[in-house]
Amino acid sequence: IVVDVAGGQESAQEALGALHRMLAIMPLATDKHKGMAAQQKVLGVQCDTSRAASHGEVSYFPDAQRCERILGALRQCKEEDRMGPAVAEKQLGKLGFVTTSLYGRVGRAAVLPLIQRAHRDTDPAFPWTPAMEEMLVFFTALLSAGFLVRKVVQLDRAAADHRPPVVIYTDACTGDDLGNRPWDFFAKPLYFTVSTDFLIFCYQRPL
Repeated sequence: IVVDVAGGQESAQEALGALHRMLAIMPLATDKHKGMAAQQKVLGVQCDTSRAASHGEVSYFPDAQRCERILGALRQCKEEDRMGPAVAEKQLGKLGFVTTSLYGRVGRAAVLPLIQRAHRDTDPAFPWTPAMEEMLVFFTALLSAGFLVRKVVQLDRAAADHRPPVVIYTDACTGDDLGNRPWDFFAKPLYFTVSTDFLIFCYQRPL
């Protein structure tokens, strides 16, 4: 069955709804219907198309309420001084999904305490650890309302190609290269080490 969405009144959802009514099958859930809008929330992610026509770009960022729920769950574990493997696994999945809609998908290394708790820890008390505290500080800075940095997808590649790419590799390296290693393709590689506080400051600074 092919739905002629172009012939539907107002939206493709109207066309699909008409098809359901014509075939006398289960109607679409009205509470899940969304009217046409430049910005929509889908699975906890905000999709903003307001600049698609004017600037050739679409941006994504996590829904602030979902982020606050995740932070609230982590704070509750801190207050109770306990995080069981099942809870850690659940929060790991939520954070993994949320960070996919952040600029650069940052935050993947910060969930290591959750991986440790979900798959390796054997202490039956499952206490809140210093590593988890650092994780909470990091995600509080990353996911707090007002500081969510959008992931921007360029629809017009010709407009995006004028910007020179910059790649930053950060890891716990050996020797004197501990820290961050950025490459600017119009210059030589530059090596430097910065503190976590400075990285958070740069991340929160308006673009």
